[in-house]
Parts: sequence; C-alpha cells; structure tokens
Amino acid sequence: MAKRAATAVIKSAASHRPPMRLPPLPTIREVVKLYRLNAVKQLSQNFLFDSNLTDKIVKSAGNLEGAFVCEVGPGPGGITRSILKAGAAKVVVVELDRRFNAGLRLLQAAAPGRVEIVNDDILTYNMAKALPLDLAVPWEGDPPNVHIIGNLPFNVSTPLIICWLEALALRTGPFVYGRTQLTLTFQKEVCERICAPPRTSQRSRLSVMSQYLCQVKHCFRIPGKCFVPKPDVDVGVVHFTPLDRYAEAQGQPPVDESQDWELVSGNENGTHTVLRFNRRLTTCDVRDRVINDDTMRVLWAWHDNDPEDDTGPSGPAYHGSNRGARATLLLNRKLTETPAVGTTHTFDLIMNNVSIPSHQDTTYWCRVFEMPTLASKHHIIKAEPVITAGNEGVFHHLILYKCRRNPNMTVVPQEHPGHECYTPNMPSDWSDCYEGSMVVAWAIGGGDVIYPEHVGYPIGDEEGTGYVLMEVHYDNPQLASGISDSSGIRITYTPELRDHDMGTLEVGVLVTQYHVIPPETEEFTSSGFCSSQCLSEFIEESGEPIKIIGVMLHAHLLGVRLNARLIHNGTETEIARDDNYDFNLQSTRMLKEEVTVYPGDVLITECTYSSAHKNSVTYGGLSTTDEMCETFFLYYPRFNLSFCDSMANIHHVVNFAGVQNFYLDASFDVHVLAPENMVNMSYREVMEAVPWSREKAQDFAEFQMNSTFYSSCRGTPESSVDTDALQQFTVPFPRGTRQPREDVCSLRATPTPDPQGGSGPSDSPGPAGGCTALQAHHAAGYVLSTCLVALVFTIWAE
Repeated sequence: MAKRAATAVIKSAASHRPPMRLPPLPTIREVVKLYRLNAVKQLSQNFLFDSNLTDKIVKSAGNLEGAFVCEVGPGPGGITRSILKAGAAKVVVVELDRRFNAGLRLLQAAAPGRVEIVNDDILTYNMAKALPLDLAVPWEGDPPNVHIIGNLPFNVSTPLIICWLEALALRTGPFVYGRTQLTLTFQKEVCERICAPPRTSQRSRLSVMSQYLCQVKHCFRIPGKCFVPKPDVDVGVVHFTPLDRYAEAQGQPPVDESQDWELVSGNENGTHTVLRFNRRLTTCDVRDRVINDDTMRVLWAWHDNDPEDDTGPSGPAYHGSNRGARATLLLNRKLTETPAVGTTHTFDLIMNNVSIPSHQDTTYWCRVFEMPTLASKHHIIKAEPVITAGNEGVFHHLILYKCRRNPNMTVVPQEHPGHECYTPNMPSDWSDCYEGSMVVAWAIGGGDVIYPEHVGYPIGDEEGTGYVLMEVHYDNPQLASGISDSSGIRITYTPELRDHDMGTLEVGVLVTQYHVIPPETEEFTSSGFCSSQCLSEFIEESGEPIKIIGVMLHAHLLGVRLNARLIHNGTETEIARDDNYDFNLQSTRMLKEEVTVYPGDVLITECTYSSAHKNSVTYGGLSTTDEMCETFFLYYPRFNLSFCDSMANIHHVVNFAGVQNFYLDASFDVHVLAPENMVNMSYREVMEAVPWSREKAQDFAEFQMNSTFYSSCRGTPESSVDTDALQQFTVPFPRGTRQPREDVCSLRATPTPDPQGGSGPSDSPGPAGGCTALQAHHAAGYVLSTCLVALVFTIWAE
C-alpha cells in the first residue's frame, strides 16, 4: 500500500511539472572527451552529438510529460537529456557498457530522483521489473504513459525487436503495462523492411510480424554522417504503437446474407481438396469483390478436421498455420501451347554462372549471344523462362535486343559469364544492340509468352544480324551473398511462317532522375506518352496501321495502379488496366480484341504510386528502389519504332521546387544559379528541400500535367525516319475525351470526366475494330467457374 501511495505521489507531481530545463552541463562531445569514451566497434557503438537530432527522436515518441521511459543503450546520454527536457517523470537507462556510468551520473545529479542506471544486457533484462506495475492500464484502452526509446546498436536491433514482438503477443515484459509504445533506431535497410507495405520486395517476416501486432511509422532518416564514428549506412527512426486486437479477428467468417455462388462439385484425395463453383464476375453485393482483369490476391485456408455445423461452436475452427495467398490474373487470356503438328525447334539463351553482387539490391547483367544460323526466315512463336532452382525471386525480368549489324561484334567465350550492363567493363559495341528492336520482354510471374497463331517474331531474314543482347535484371533486396545464376530464356521457332511479323514497342516516362515521386502521399500519378508525330512518321514509313495484341504494364515497388490508353480522333479509350498492380506478377496480357493504331493517334501510359511509407523523394531509375512507368505493347505488323517516351519539362520540375534559374551541364545535371540560397545545391537536394505533404504532392502532379513535356522516339537502324527532327521540348500533355465506364449494377453509364473538366463521350468515332480489348465487361452476365476465385474461402480436409 505504501509503495502504491508513493507512486501515486510521483505520478501526481509529474503531471503538474513544468517543462524542465537541465542545469548547465558539458556537451555530449565534451563528456566523451572528458571520460575518454571511444566507440567500441564490436558493440556497434555510434555516438550522436547533435541535440537537435536527439530532440527530434524523442519528439517522435509523442508527449512525454510525466511519462515513465526505459531507454535502451543511452551511451554518453544524449537522448537521455532530450527525454528529461521533454518532461519525463522517470528514466530507466539500460546500458551494458559500464564506461558510460560516469557521464550518466552527471544526469542523475542534474535531475535528482529521475534517472536510474541499470547495467544489464537488454536482451535478457526483464523490463517488467523496471517500473511500478500500477502503471498498467487495460489493454483495450489507451496506451500507458510508458515508453521505450533507444538508439539501438545494429548488432542487436533485429533480435531485440523480434524478442519484444513476441513479448507483445504474449503481453509480457514491457507490455505488462499495456500497449507500451516504442521509438527505436535501426539501420536504414532494417527500418525499410519493418515498414515495407505488402507486395514490395522489401516485405519480409519482420514486416508481417511488426505490422500485424503494431501500427508502425517510419518517422525520419538520419544520415550516417551525423554519427561518430560514421557508420556505412543511414539510420531510420521507427515508432511502434501496439494494436488493439480481439479474438474475434480469428473468428468464423460470417455467412453472407446474399448467397451469390453455387457449388457445382467437390472432391478430395490424400493431398488436394478441389471445389468447383459458379459465381458472377459482378454480383452487385457490396461484400463481394468484383472479379475483373486486375491482379487478384487469392487467400486460402483449411482445417485438419471437418466441421459438424455451418456456424457456431461446432462450425469451422480456426485454421492456424494452414493458410496462404497468391497473386494471380484470374481472367488473363491464356493462349494454348504450340500445336504438336508442324515443325518447331528450340534454342536456349542462358547466362553462365553469374555471381550476383551482395553489395547492391539491383544488378543489370548483359551478354551477347549468337543466334542459330538459318537458311531462310523463321518465326519465333513462344518464349519461356528457364530459371535456376531457388532463384525464382532473384531472376526478375529480361529483355532480348536484336543487335545492329557488326561483323566484328565482341562475343565472349561460352564459359564467360558476361558483364554488368551500363558499366565500363561492358564492351562498347554491345551498347549498339540497344538500338535494335526488342525480340522478347519477360518479367517475373509472367510464365510462358505464347504468341497468337497469326503472328511471330522474324529471325533469319535479311534484316537479321546474327546476334542478340540479353539484359537480365537481378533483384537482391536482402543483399544475400553466394547467389549464382544460370537462368535465361527458351525460344521456340518454326519455318512455317505466320501471316504477320510482330514487334514490341515501349511507351512511357523516360527513365531519368527527373521523374519525381514525392513522399508521404497515398496516390501520386505520373504519365508518359508516344506523340502523334512519332507514331505517324513510323506508321507511314511502314505503309499500314499497327494492331496491338498484348501488353505488359511495368512499374517498380511504389506502383499500385497502371493503365494504357489510346487517343484516336479526340477520344480516349483504355487498352489495358490493373488497379491492383503487383511488382512481382508482371504478366504479358493478350488482348481479347485487337486495338488498331492509326497515324495521328497517341499512346499513353499512366502510373499511380503510393509513397505514404516513404519520407524522401523517389526518382526514376534502373534500381528496384527507383521507379519506372512503362508499357510494352505487342503488335503487328512490325515497324521500325522501338521506344517512344516523354517526361515533364525539367524547367517546370525545378521551378516548382523554387529554382528560378539554372543550367544543364554535359552530363545533364542541374546547376542552380538563382535564387541565391539555392546556389550550390544539387538537384536532389533541391527536391528534398520541398516541404512535401499529400496536398503538396497533388499540387505537384497537377502542376506537371498542366505544364509542358519533352517527347522523343527511337527507331531501329533499318528506319529512314529522322528521329532528331521529331524531338519536342515544350508540348502540352495530350488529352482526349474519355469514354464512359459502364455501371452494370445501376444499369446506366457513368461518364468519366476528362482532365480538362469535360464529361461524356465525343461524337468522334473510336478506333476501328470496336472498343478496347480490356475495357469493362458486361460482367453481370458472365459466370466464372473455378476453384480459386473468392478472396477468402475455407477448405476442410480429412
């Protein structure tokens, strides 16, 4: 009883304490020098001398007035001072290294009764005994006025947070007080994994554990140069707030009042349970997911014992670990395998034991191959990935380019692995291959690429050079070492020529650092286009319009919604769309109806990104952590245009950030001339200095779309088109009138306003051959028959 009363007095006094000012003390740098405190590398010690940064870390924890704080690894006491200045009633510092005790005792003397020093290993220390238990509050209520704060040593940060998450789940240790909040530092890569959203390459077990149990927030980044000694990596500050979860979260799925599916059949054996059922693609039930051409995430679960009843105590039991999920394209048009009749041949283009670097998350690897010697023209009709076992997540995508004619092409020996692309080690004549046409483009999750029976890519013809360059993107976000790869592509070809030669055309945003995605915004849209001038010149050179037969949409980790559109006679129509884009499922989608592109038309790629978890700008670039916005169109007949892109005018990009005058050097880098306070700032420093917010990001998106764009296109060596003359530097973004999107549930069409404020369709006719290939179905009339369609369903197996 006396202990409770004493604690109550402390809490009462703390709640009325004015903000505390510590008496004059030596600076942290002086304390380190005074007590000869050298950082011990084996303990991952790095000192933070800047009080502004320690104050910012403490501010990220929230209001500490009257709080009880356990600080992990205080070192010389920099963060401890900031905690005391914030008005904490009590600070328990847990420090294994006793050398720091002398400096911490200075704070004990400066704040009598408010600092307790514990020399112990935080991995084994029982934090439940650090503070009075009467600080505990109900779990379902607000978090207690108890906090854990720490600049964690890198060598213990991951095992420590896993240990605490386990304690959180069991409500032991620091969580006996309730939903105790944590504010901790981690090396940047660990911080990004903790906060990584679903469907990103950084998503890991640590992401799932942290976000299942807590609301996590990446507060800010601290550059490594701010620490002494300077670590090799930057540091991120993460705030954890345990979530209020109830047992009902693992309860039985309630029965939908509107039963919109019909069980057709079911069977099971020793390994599989198969349910076959019918369901309309659009049920008009708000509880049902519309099944369309988007990427779908199918979840499944089962229990080892059959239920006795549909609901209630004898109904389905919790599935435990018998569960999983998969991203898939339920309505993707799958073409049949190559027919057995006729003559076909195959050849493999395989990398040779490439050692994947462990110091970078993204590697582009190149190698030139000699194609089979053919006496006459043949058609490629299929491309299938050949992936080294275990490297399914590393071998991310590849592009095969036809090299321009060069009798002296550098060809490495068969046992040679090749070279990293875009580096001085790569033979200079390999770069010329990028000027050729794309033979094949494949990406992770895409499976085999099978061409429709009336088209094929030509090889062995008069334009053939005999060589191709294979560029492979290796994705290694975990920086794993010891990975070697011998993956590639298997090509199936035939001498029995099909009706048309096909080609691949890339359209989107130029891949440069001037493609900017601001941080801290749920939705930011970038768009690129292929101008009518470029399309007209190359179509007219070919002599006939092209017909699009398939698309592959491409962005990186921030991409959430992508679409490809066509403007014809002033009317915009969708060619393809994915409102649930998944970086790790980039399939080539064959269209249900071909889309014809005429001279004067425009092709557009639009990408919407979510950067809410980012606290710095993301730029366009080749790395997985950079961004892209591209569509690869499969079409026929093949013409001489390979790449057609645009980008927002650089002047407008930097003007938005406050730059009044600048020049570009030979390397295409910005040098600021005005205003004076920005002179000597780099381009990226200028963009990072913008006070980004969701509203500011939307202003930037609108500012760009209403400014001017640079556009360019690149033809193959066979073309006579002067692409330099087609470059445009100050063109407005092309716009058309959007076609209405059908609302099948209300049986009426809802017009989609165009970006200029108009609505409804134009009187101008759309593209010949009907509307778009992947536009909204009359979905209410369609029935899907499959065993993996519902977003959540349960399988019971004996």
